[in-house]
Amino acid sequence: MQLSSCFKRKFKELIIELSNTLKIFIHNKDVFLKNKERDRLIFTSINAPLDLAENENFTIKQLHHSSVSLLYLKELALMANKELKIKCLSSELNSVIEETAFLYINSDFENFSTLYFNDRFKFEINLKLLILHFKERVLILESTFTKEIYHFPVTVFNLNDEIELSKSIRLVPKLTNLDMHDTNMFKSTRSLDINYYLEVEIAEKCSYQLSSSLAKRARDASFNILKLMATTLSPNAIPLVASHEKNIHLFDFFLHGTNRKEMSKSVVHKFHSYQFESKDFWIEFIKTKQCNDNIVDISFSIPELLTIPYLSDKPRVIDRLERALIWYGDAAREENYQFQIQKVVSSIETLINYKEDNLTEIFKRRVTILNKSNDVGNISHDIFLRADALYKARSKIIHGTSINEKLNFCILELSSYTILRTIRCFSNFGIEKTGFNKQLPRYIDSLFDYMNCDYLQPKEKEKITPDLCN
Repeated sequence: MQLSSCFKRKFKELIIELSNTLKIFIHNKDVFLKNKERDRLIFTSINAPLDLAENENFTIKQLHHSSVSLLYLKELALMANKELKIKCLSSELNSVIEETAFLYINSDFENFSTLYFNDRFKFEINLKLLILHFKERVLILESTFTKEIYHFPVTVFNLNDEIELSKSIRLVPKLTNLDMHDTNMFKSTRSLDINYYLEVEIAEKCSYQLSSSLAKRARDASFNILKLMATTLSPNAIPLVASHEKNIHLFDFFLHGTNRKEMSKSVVHKFHSYQFESKDFWIEFIKTKQCNDNIVDISFSIPELLTIPYLSDKPRVIDRLERALIWYGDAAREENYQFQIQKVVSSIETLINYKEDNLTEIFKRRVTILNKSNDVGNISHDIFLRADALYKARSKIIHGTSINEKLNFCILELSSYTILRTIRCFSNFGIEKTGFNKQLPRYIDSLFDYMNCDYLQPKEKEKITPDLCN
């Protein structure tokens, strides 16, 4: 096991800070308690590891954190996670670092005593001892790693059979019931009952916290892809509702009148109208999935890849796709039209803007380019004008101006088509690639020879007509 010199230096600073805090705890408890209250420190003691708790040979029985040592702890955990590629969340390594520090201090007590009584005088970390204890605690943590299968409850409309969305992700009918208490609790807090589970399998051994985090990311990406695809059929088609997501209240009312004694009631009673559109959606979904190189399989490679632990901090193309899907999913559920415009534009901008100049023109141009590709059905020929109107509306909103009327086209439809076509484009480019901020925008632009197209060079034209988009 290799630990960097940076890790060694930071671990030394942690030991020095723990020594200082221990000294204050022993010799001046009033100051110790004031420091804890000032920094709002609760449950910050470090004790012997549970598997060694019965060992009575420890000279130092307990250590105490300060706000400074907690900062060192977090930095060390992030460093270790990055350097050693341990399949867990970095926060899970906090306890590993603490246990390592506890065991190191007790096993190198003579050296620690020199530090304790003489501050930093001639104190150096015994690297061999540090690696010994750290490796031991990491191995104990890794012994708890497992493969997991997760079932997330959902309500699916007009579907009867199990569907495999990808190798590790399926929609499976609910076969077993929860116990009566949980069933009643679920029904009392939701307007819809469960009839399916979204099954997500994490095939690699990793910590529970990491696997559950991956499973939830794959779950959300899967739900948003399904809703994205349903929008291309109908903006009202929502094939499923997840148990954890915000669901619109179906009944509401308000009172109104010329005075308090003569009030009338206005009632709003909504129904799940998207159930009917969802029937056609599932028919088309299953039909499409049976074709070669289909957009369903390409799209679901995103959540499939999210089930695999990624142990690097380098951003991937898939990270942009995931964020775009999150923005779209939020926009699809947004009731406020102005907020919906902001979220729709964010969902598209995540995919096509790369810290370049003249972002407005880039937005319009690349939305048009992506929608001119031969994929995912037909869309009207005035994409450029729609992208222009959408971006202008967003600009007005974020700069403090309201828009009084809705745009004369469906913004969710434009967003869904654009994202689906971008998924196809990025799949060809490579969704696992890193260091793409220069190559990917050039790749998008290369899809269409926009230099020869008048409607993609608005600054050279005073008027842009839909005919130019043919």
